[in-house]
Amino acid sequence: MEDLTNRGKSLLYFDSINLTQIKSFVRHLARMHKNILSADPKLWKGKHLKGSECFASALSALESAYEPFLKKCKREEDFRPLIEKYKKISTSTDYYFYAIQQSFIDLKMPSILVHGDPHSGNILWQINCDGDIENEISAIIDWQTMHEGSPMEDLARFLTHCTNGIVRRQAEAMIFEFYLECLTMEFGGDSSRVPYTIEQLKKAYNFAFVIQTFFTISDLSFFLEAINETNDGIKAAFFDMGILKAWNNLQDCDGILQGDLKEYFEKYGK
Repeated sequence: MEDLTNRGKSLLYFDSINLTQIKSFVRHLARMHKNILSADPKLWKGKHLKGSECFASALSALESAYEPFLKKCKREEDFRPLIEKYKKISTSTDYYFYAIQQSFIDLKMPSILVHGDPHSGNILWQINCDGDIENEISAIIDWQTMHEGSPMEDLARFLTHCTNGIVRRQAEAMIFEFYLECLTMEFGGDSSRVPYTIEQLKKAYNFAFVIQTFFTISDLSFFLEAINETNDGIKAAFFDMGILKAWNNLQDCDGILQGDLKEYFEKYGK
Protein backbone atom coordinates (compact mmCIF):
# COMPACT_ATOMS: atom_id res chain seq x y z
CA MET A 1 0.00 0.00 0.00
CA GLU A 2 1.38 3.41 -0.99
CA ASP A 3 2.20 5.92 1.75
CA LEU A 4 0.58 9.20 0.69
CA THR A 5 1.56 11.27 3.72
CA ASN A 6 4.54 12.81 1.95
CA ARG A 7 2.51 13.69 -1.15
CA GLY A 8 -0.24 15.77 0.35
CA LYS A 9 -2.24 16.99 3.32
CA SER A 10 -5.91 17.15 4.15
CA LEU A 11 -7.75 20.17 5.50
CA LEU A 12 -9.95 20.46 8.57
CA TYR A 13 -13.73 20.31 8.21
CA PHE A 14 -13.79 23.98 9.23
CA ASP A 15 -11.24 25.11 6.62
CA SER A 16 -12.97 26.54 3.57
CA ILE A 17 -11.44 25.67 0.23
CA ASN A 18 -11.17 28.23 -2.57
CA LEU A 19 -12.51 28.37 -6.12
CA THR A 20 -9.21 27.22 -7.63
CA GLN A 21 -9.29 24.12 -5.44
CA ILE A 22 -12.91 23.49 -6.42
CA LYS A 23 -11.90 23.58 -10.09
CA SER A 24 -9.16 21.05 -9.37
CA PHE A 25 -11.74 18.74 -7.79
CA VAL A 26 -14.09 19.11 -10.75
CA ARG A 27 -11.32 18.36 -13.23
CA HIS A 28 -10.66 15.13 -11.33
CA LEU A 29 -14.38 14.33 -11.37
CA ALA A 30 -14.61 14.93 -15.11
CA ARG A 31 -11.63 12.68 -15.80
CA MET A 32 -13.00 9.93 -13.60
CA HIS A 33 -16.46 10.21 -15.16
CA LYS A 34 -15.07 10.12 -18.70
CA ASN A 35 -13.10 6.97 -17.91
CA ILE A 36 -16.17 5.30 -16.42
CA LEU A 37 -18.47 6.37 -19.24
CA SER A 38 -15.94 5.06 -21.78
CA ALA A 39 -15.38 1.72 -20.05
CA ASP A 40 -17.18 -1.50 -20.86
CA PRO A 41 -20.35 -1.36 -18.68
CA LYS A 42 -19.96 -5.08 -17.98
CA LEU A 43 -16.90 -4.23 -15.88
CA TRP A 44 -18.78 -2.06 -13.38
CA LYS A 45 -22.47 -1.53 -14.02
CA GLY A 46 -24.67 -3.14 -11.39
CA LYS A 47 -21.67 -4.29 -9.35
CA HIS A 48 -21.34 -1.37 -6.91
CA LEU A 49 -24.75 -0.67 -5.40
CA LYS A 50 -24.44 -1.24 -1.65
CA GLY A 51 -22.41 1.91 -1.02
CA SER A 52 -25.42 4.06 -1.85
CA GLU A 53 -27.09 2.76 1.33
CA CYS A 54 -24.23 3.85 3.59
CA PHE A 55 -25.64 7.10 4.95
CA ALA A 56 -29.27 5.96 5.04
CA SER A 57 -28.64 4.42 8.46
CA ALA A 58 -27.49 7.83 9.73
CA LEU A 59 -30.85 9.45 8.98
CA SER A 60 -32.33 8.10 12.20
CA ALA A 61 -29.67 10.01 14.14
CA LEU A 62 -30.48 13.32 12.48
CA GLU A 63 -33.61 14.05 14.46
CA SER A 64 -31.91 13.29 17.77
CA ALA A 65 -29.12 15.71 16.80
CA TYR A 66 -31.42 18.64 16.10
CA GLU A 67 -32.37 19.65 19.66
CA PRO A 68 -28.79 19.64 21.01
CA PHE A 69 -27.74 21.63 17.97
CA LEU A 70 -30.51 24.18 18.46
CA LYS A 71 -29.57 24.67 22.11
CA LYS A 72 -25.89 25.25 21.28
CA CYS A 73 -26.05 27.19 18.01
CA LYS A 74 -27.03 30.60 19.50
CA ARG A 75 -29.35 31.08 16.49
CA GLU A 76 -32.28 28.92 17.52
CA GLU A 77 -34.83 31.49 16.38
CA ASP A 78 -33.40 31.27 12.84
CA PHE A 79 -32.83 27.54 12.60
CA ARG A 80 -35.85 26.09 14.40
CA PRO A 81 -38.59 27.11 11.93
CA LEU A 82 -36.73 25.58 8.98
CA ILE A 83 -35.62 22.47 10.86
CA GLU A 84 -39.20 21.86 11.98
CA LYS A 85 -40.46 22.53 8.44
CA TYR A 86 -38.06 20.03 6.87
CA LYS A 87 -37.61 17.50 9.68
CA LYS A 88 -39.71 14.88 7.92
CA ILE A 89 -37.96 15.02 4.55
CA SER A 90 -34.54 15.24 6.20
CA THR A 91 -35.08 11.89 7.91
CA SER A 92 -37.06 10.24 5.10
CA THR A 93 -35.41 7.08 3.79
CA ASP A 94 -37.88 7.22 0.90
CA TYR A 95 -36.53 10.60 -0.18
CA TYR A 96 -32.94 9.54 0.48
CA PHE A 97 -33.18 6.46 -1.72
CA TYR A 98 -35.07 8.34 -4.42
CA ALA A 99 -32.46 11.10 -4.52
CA ILE A 100 -29.45 8.76 -4.40
CA GLN A 101 -30.66 5.78 -6.44
CA GLN A 102 -33.45 6.93 -8.75
CA SER A 103 -33.55 10.68 -9.41
CA PHE A 104 -30.76 10.69 -12.01
CA ILE A 105 -32.41 7.76 -13.79
CA ASP A 106 -35.67 9.72 -14.04
CA LEU A 107 -33.59 12.62 -15.38
CA LYS A 108 -32.27 10.23 -18.06
CA MET A 109 -28.67 10.69 -16.95
CA PRO A 110 -26.18 7.83 -17.43
CA SER A 111 -24.82 6.69 -14.09
CA ILE A 112 -21.17 6.76 -13.06
CA LEU A 113 -19.21 5.48 -10.07
CA VAL A 114 -19.49 7.83 -7.10
CA HIS A 115 -16.88 8.19 -4.34
CA GLY A 116 -19.68 8.87 -1.87
CA ASP A 117 -17.79 10.73 0.87
CA PRO A 118 -15.50 13.48 -0.47
CA HIS A 119 -15.23 15.59 2.67
CA SER A 120 -12.09 17.47 3.72
CA GLY A 121 -10.49 14.52 5.49
CA ASN A 122 -10.70 12.33 2.40
CA ILE A 123 -8.93 14.72 0.02
CA LEU A 124 -5.18 15.20 0.01
CA TRP A 125 -3.93 18.46 -1.46
CA GLN A 126 -0.48 18.81 -2.94
CA ILE A 127 2.11 20.46 -0.69
CA ASN A 128 5.07 22.65 -1.56
CA CYS A 129 8.64 22.36 -0.25
CA ASP A 130 7.61 24.12 2.96
CA GLY A 131 4.79 21.65 3.58
CA ASP A 132 2.08 24.20 2.83
CA ILE A 133 -1.08 23.12 1.04
CA GLU A 134 -1.47 24.19 -2.58
CA ASN A 135 -4.46 24.23 -4.92
CA GLU A 136 -4.12 20.93 -6.78
CA ILE A 137 -5.36 17.58 -5.54
CA SER A 138 -2.79 14.90 -4.83
CA ALA A 139 -5.20 12.05 -4.04
CA ILE A 140 -8.79 11.26 -3.11
CA ILE A 141 -8.83 8.52 -0.48
CA ASP A 142 -11.24 6.27 1.46
CA TRP A 143 -13.37 4.71 -1.28
CA GLN A 144 -15.35 2.39 0.99
CA THR A 145 -18.67 4.10 0.15
CA MET A 146 -18.12 3.93 -3.64
CA HIS A 147 -21.29 3.18 -5.57
CA GLU A 148 -23.09 3.61 -8.87
CA GLY A 149 -25.03 6.85 -8.96
CA SER A 150 -25.44 10.44 -10.05
CA PRO A 151 -22.55 12.46 -11.54
CA MET A 152 -23.48 15.33 -9.22
CA GLU A 153 -23.61 13.45 -5.91
CA ASP A 154 -19.92 13.88 -5.10
CA LEU A 155 -19.97 17.55 -6.10
CA ALA A 156 -22.91 18.28 -3.77
CA ARG A 157 -21.25 16.61 -0.79
CA PHE A 158 -17.92 18.27 -1.56
CA LEU A 159 -19.35 21.79 -1.80
CA THR A 160 -21.71 21.59 1.18
CA HIS A 161 -19.06 20.23 3.54
CA CYS A 162 -15.82 21.78 2.26
CA THR A 163 -16.78 25.40 1.61
CA ASN A 164 -18.32 28.35 3.36
CA GLY A 165 -21.54 29.85 2.01
CA ILE A 166 -19.81 32.55 -0.02
CA VAL A 167 -17.49 30.21 -1.89
CA ARG A 168 -20.18 27.58 -2.42
CA ARG A 169 -22.59 30.11 -3.92
CA GLN A 170 -19.83 31.51 -6.12
CA ALA A 171 -19.02 27.99 -7.28
CA GLU A 172 -22.66 27.11 -8.00
CA ALA A 173 -22.87 30.12 -10.31
CA MET A 174 -20.27 28.62 -12.68
CA ILE A 175 -19.42 25.05 -11.77
CA PHE A 176 -21.93 23.18 -13.93
CA GLU A 177 -20.69 24.89 -17.07
CA PHE A 178 -17.10 24.27 -15.95
CA TYR A 179 -17.81 20.57 -15.37
CA LEU A 180 -19.25 20.26 -18.90
CA GLU A 181 -16.22 22.05 -20.34
CA CYS A 182 -13.88 19.67 -18.49
CA LEU A 183 -15.85 16.60 -19.53
CA THR A 184 -15.88 17.78 -23.15
CA MET A 185 -12.10 18.24 -23.02
CA GLU A 186 -11.73 14.73 -21.59
CA PHE A 187 -13.63 13.46 -24.62
CA GLY A 188 -11.14 15.20 -26.90
CA GLY A 189 -13.35 18.22 -27.47
CA ASP A 190 -16.22 16.13 -28.86
CA SER A 191 -19.29 17.56 -27.12
CA SER A 192 -21.54 14.97 -28.78
CA ARG A 193 -20.05 12.35 -26.44
CA VAL A 194 -21.06 14.28 -23.32
CA PRO A 195 -24.33 12.71 -22.12
CA TYR A 196 -25.50 15.50 -19.79
CA THR A 197 -27.09 18.93 -20.08
CA ILE A 198 -26.80 21.93 -17.77
CA GLU A 199 -30.43 21.49 -16.74
CA GLN A 200 -29.92 17.83 -15.82
CA LEU A 201 -26.77 18.59 -13.83
CA LYS A 202 -28.37 21.39 -11.81
CA LYS A 203 -31.42 19.33 -10.89
CA ALA A 204 -29.32 16.26 -10.04
CA TYR A 205 -27.13 18.48 -7.85
CA ASN A 206 -30.19 19.84 -6.03
CA PHE A 207 -31.44 16.36 -5.13
CA ALA A 208 -28.12 15.55 -3.46
CA PHE A 209 -27.69 19.03 -1.96
CA VAL A 210 -30.89 18.65 0.06
CA ILE A 211 -29.55 15.49 1.70
CA GLN A 212 -26.15 16.99 2.44
CA THR A 213 -27.61 20.16 3.97
CA PHE A 214 -28.97 18.29 6.98
CA PHE A 215 -25.76 16.34 7.48
CA THR A 216 -23.89 19.64 7.82
CA ILE A 217 -26.10 20.30 10.84
CA SER A 218 -25.65 16.90 12.47
CA ASP A 219 -21.94 16.55 11.62
CA LEU A 220 -20.90 19.84 13.21
CA SER A 221 -20.43 18.55 16.75
CA PHE A 222 -18.69 15.38 15.54
CA PHE A 223 -16.05 17.25 13.56
CA LEU A 224 -15.60 19.84 16.31
CA GLU A 225 -14.80 17.14 18.86
CA ALA A 226 -12.36 15.53 16.41
CA ILE A 227 -10.20 18.67 16.26
CA ASN A 228 -6.97 18.52 18.22
CA GLU A 229 -7.27 22.09 19.44
CA THR A 230 -6.87 23.15 23.08
CA ASN A 231 -7.44 26.87 22.56
CA ASP A 232 -11.06 27.52 23.53
CA GLY A 233 -11.21 30.74 21.52
CA ILE A 234 -10.14 28.98 18.34
CA LYS A 235 -12.61 26.13 18.90
CA ALA A 236 -15.39 28.68 19.46
CA ALA A 237 -14.49 30.40 16.21
CA PHE A 238 -14.55 27.04 14.40
CA PHE A 239 -18.00 26.38 15.84
CA ASP A 240 -19.31 29.80 14.80
CA MET A 241 -18.01 29.25 11.27
CA GLY A 242 -19.66 25.82 11.15
CA ILE A 243 -22.96 27.33 12.28
CA LEU A 244 -22.81 29.90 9.47
CA LYS A 245 -22.02 27.16 6.93
CA ALA A 246 -25.02 25.14 8.10
CA TRP A 247 -27.26 28.22 8.05
CA ASN A 248 -26.31 29.19 4.50
CA ASN A 249 -26.89 25.60 3.38
CA LEU A 250 -30.30 25.51 5.08
CA GLN A 251 -31.32 28.82 3.53
CA ASP A 252 -30.55 27.55 0.04
CA CYS A 253 -32.14 24.17 0.76
CA ASP A 254 -35.32 26.05 1.68
CA GLY A 255 -35.22 27.82 -1.68
CA ILE A 256 -34.78 24.52 -3.53
CA LEU A 257 -37.59 22.72 -1.69
CA GLN A 258 -39.94 25.61 -2.29
CA GLY A 259 -38.81 25.97 -5.90
CA ASP A 260 -37.16 23.42 -8.17
CA LEU A 261 -37.95 20.42 -5.95
CA LYS A 262 -41.24 21.57 -4.43
CA GLU A 263 -43.13 18.53 -5.73
CA TYR A 264 -40.68 16.27 -3.88
CA PHE A 265 -41.16 18.24 -0.66
CA GLU A 266 -44.91 17.81 -1.11
CA LYS A 267 -44.43 14.07 -1.64
CA TYR A 268 -41.81 13.23 0.99
CA GLY A 269 -41.95 16.10 3.46
CA LYS A 270 -45.59 16.63 4.33
